[in-house]
Amino acid sequence: MTASPTFDELAKYRSVDEPDWRDLAECRGLDDAIFFPFSEDPLASKPAKRVCQVCPVQYHCLAFALESGQPSGIWGGLSTGERRKLLLRLLKHGWSRSRLPGLPLLSRLRQDA
Repeated sequence: MTASPTFDELAKYRSVDEPDWRDLAECRGLDDAIFFPFSEDPLASKPAKRVCQVCPVQYHCLAFALESGQPSGIWGGLSTGERRKLLLRLLKHGWSRSRLPGLPLLSRLRQDA
């Protein structure tokens, strides 16, 4: 299993002049280990979720994780299992990874994950 790419690795795929949601992320510069806990235990994900709670690009991050199928970690405030449940709900309602709902609906559905 390969590790998920870091923000810096992902940044090389965009133009230098192109603004990116990752530039505004609260987690930028924090230790990646916070966002990749060793277990799905809710206590292990609490520090990352606290950061995500106040992040202005939380839903952009979540959409990225859903679209790209991130296999692990806390993205957009959701754990791997929570994202899996959300994705199943989206698929059940006719959405797909390549065609996600807009941020308002995604944020509402996310709250039920």
